[in-house]
Amino acid sequence: MNIIWPCPAKINLFLKILNKRKDGFYNIKTIFQIINYCDYIKFFVNKSKKIKIINPIFGIKNKNNLITVAAKLLQKYHYKKYGILPGVNIKIVKKNIPIGSGMGGGSSNAATTLVALNILWKCNIKIKKLLEIAQKVGSDVPIFVRGFSSYAEGRGEKLKKINLFENWYVIAIPPIRISTKEAFFLFEKNTTKKETIEKIFSNDLETVIIKKFQILKKYIFWLSKFAPSSITGSGSCVFSAFNKKKEAKKVLSKIPKWMDCILVKGINFSPLKKVQEIVKKILSVCN
Repeated sequence: MNIIWPCPAKINLFLKILNKRKDGFYNIKTIFQIINYCDYIKFFVNKSKKIKIINPIFGIKNKNNLITVAAKLLQKYHYKKYGILPGVNIKIVKKNIPIGSGMGGGSSNAATTLVALNILWKCNIKIKKLLEIAQKVGSDVPIFVRGFSSYAEGRGEKLKKINLFENWYVIAIPPIRISTKEAFFLFEKNTTKKETIEKIFSNDLETVIIKKFQILKKYIFWLSKFAPSSITGSGSCVFSAFNKKKEAKKVLSKIPKWMDCILVKGINFSPLKKVQEIVKKILSVCN
């Protein structure tokens, strides 16, 4: 089936970090806003019993790619349930979401892999179980499996669907990558005071990240002249929110040459959900 599956990005409208858990993760509170900016993937199911990414992402070994991690967990589940080890070739059609940007690219790729292969491999896993598998892959994967903008707690897996105003965002993409692991290490090492107030456009990681990656000051300062601005997730991307596309485009037209920026729209319903329903209908007719 020659279907292109979308992997939408997200931004965190705020990020509050609470206590460290026994499992090594932190409890957090955040709002995930899904945006209309996507990677795209194709899946070619076969009987090889192997999981292969046809065109690997530069700098990431296939075995460490969350696409592979997700597919292997689903393959294991399929084997336990049906006694068959399915195979798949995976093609990354377009990689738009920058690595180490705080926009959830790897997590979204993994979520799309779980959703797509659950259908294409005919695993028939219900959403509750699929979310449990998603959580094993990564803390941000469940939000993309659910496919709705949400208020999140726990590691990010306790999700409450919310309808947000679908703002327009100018997102600046600095020439640096920041891993989630590094960001939380910096937070643990340098943070003592912990506030309990949840403020929109605030991020508890921002101060410690900027301290190390001072180039981000420049981005936040410039964008803040026009609208509230913050890093998203663990960085490195910086976003500004606008009520109207016209306002956002006006700012985008003023962007200096040293800034790389994109214009995106916040959405409450993931495009992955739409493709998921279309494919299910096609398969039901074929069967």
